[in-house]
Amino acid sequence: MKKHANIIKALFGLFTFLILLFFGCSKDFDPIILDNFDFNFTEEHDEDGFVFTPTKTSFSLIPEKEITTVSYHMKYNISDAEGYFLTIEGDTIKANDTLNVSKLNFAYNYMPLNTGIHKVKVIAWDSNSNKKELELLYDTKFSDFSFLLNKGSNKFIINSKTPINVTLIRNIVTDEENEFVMTYQVENGTGKLYYEDEEYGEGKEFLLPKGQSELSYLPETLGEHKLIVTAKAPDGATKTEELILMVLNKDYLFTANALDTDEFTGNPVAVNFNISELDVGGETYTMFYTSGDSNGSLEYDGQTYAPGEIFSVPVGSFTGTYTGISEGNHVIIFNVRSSSDVPKTATVNIQYIKYEEFFDLTVSQSSQDKYENQPFLLTAVTSATSEHDLKVTYNMTFNFTGATAGFITYKGRSYREGESIPLDYGSTPLQFYPQTDENFTINFRVENSTGIAQTVSEPITMFKKPMVKVKGEKHNISCGGWNGCDYTVRIHTCWDVSCSEAFNGASLQRVEVRIWNRKSGKWDTFLFSYNDARGTGVNRYFTLETMGKENDLKYLDQRYEVRIQDSNGQWSETERGSIIRV
Repeated sequence: MKKHANIIKALFGLFTFLILLFFGCSKDFDPIILDNFDFNFTEEHDEDGFVFTPTKTSFSLIPEKEITTVSYHMKYNISDAEGYFLTIEGDTIKANDTLNVSKLNFAYNYMPLNTGIHKVKVIAWDSNSNKKELELLYDTKFSDFSFLLNKGSNKFIINSKTPINVTLIRNIVTDEENEFVMTYQVENGTGKLYYEDEEYGEGKEFLLPKGQSELSYLPETLGEHKLIVTAKAPDGATKTEELILMVLNKDYLFTANALDTDEFTGNPVAVNFNISELDVGGETYTMFYTSGDSNGSLEYDGQTYAPGEIFSVPVGSFTGTYTGISEGNHVIIFNVRSSSDVPKTATVNIQYIKYEEFFDLTVSQSSQDKYENQPFLLTAVTSATSEHDLKVTYNMTFNFTGATAGFITYKGRSYREGESIPLDYGSTPLQFYPQTDENFTINFRVENSTGIAQTVSEPITMFKKPMVKVKGEKHNISCGGWNGCDYTVRIHTCWDVSCSEAFNGASLQRVEVRIWNRKSGKWDTFLFSYNDARGTGVNRYFTLETMGKENDLKYLDQRYEVRIQDSNGQWSETERGSIIRV
């Protein structure tokens, strides 16, 4: 065994010698015998950069001799700054991560996350433990941007939104295109900013995109506001701009013009008003007036106002009428105040002269027969005893002696007792609608604008409609014998204690009877001539049916409606009742 071991050792030694002899004669002998060559490690980059903006850094690792069995590696770390390297493809390389260097010329992007001097130590080494170290400096600043504030108007109105234009422009193109963070504060007043209809209070952050944006400022107090707005870019750069905003109340124009400057006392003068808003609307307005020592009143929107009374008025044009009742020059000052407490005044002058126009009044009625609910003509005639002044106006009122008897229509409008009717001077036709068939008297009073009045009464004779009296009865008749009694249903229009009647010389002509038919379940109608009534003496009746059996009667115990007509064609009211058994 020992002999075999020696033989093996001798063979191994011979094999080793032959291998060394082979490589010794080969051209590649050097790297096998000696592979520990040094290398150069350099880089190039732009030292000036911006936050969040990658800076390309090119590296070059050049060995003195390329040996296939030697590998290269690198890593980095950062002192007193925040940042990281990215591959060209955008993959993040963490600090102190070991990178295998497969290319001798390669590049990474350095991404700074804050401003200042970034010191980056980069270490490269090979598999033979040769090491190189580089210190890279990056001077990082915020990228500049432009920030502009512009007023949409030189005048800001309290409690109203006014545009403010914001322009934000990045001076360089960066990878970070996020929105700007905005805040603001207000000095010398209070107000709020709005963006896209959302309210932002002082100090509350909101976002704006780069480019142009429109904000709205709503001031809450009057005066000179200083609006201070700060914009913070995505990389942290900030800029502040200020605007001086003059905040005023909403303004408006108010005018008043009288259509006449000379008028008789008691006559109204139309006054045209106009409120024109100069700013955003939404205001409400009130008005009152004064007239000094002059006596008068103002009518507006159907209401009469004394001097000093406050009432609401609209925006735009509206009209009132002023009536002076004292002689002299009426200096009328109209005072308007907006809901923002801005006052305006306008003055009109009207010279009132005392004048009295005496006149005669007559009222006549048409000669036609007059019936309830049938209109007839009345004519009122006013005639000045001397020359009529065209500025003098006339008004009529009326009432009745006793109960209300109807109403008047004139120019398409209805007037009732006590209401004022504006008359045309001279002859005025009026339609009267009687609502009674009783005689009555109308009392008319006409007064002109100079204070002169006349009264006249007109008696009216009405054609009274007939009055119906009725009772319905079931009678037993022709009793006796084997067949017993017959049964009849009658309508009486006159009997010993009550009787239907016509008036004004008219006579009764017809009787209409409607009665419920219990057999058919319907109303039956009868129309009789009044002269066909049966009976003796004052008793007058109309037979509706006669049957041999009481049970066969269609109208037994049924309800009825009866009315009568006179020779004037008028129908009475309808009398209702039920058939009774007698």
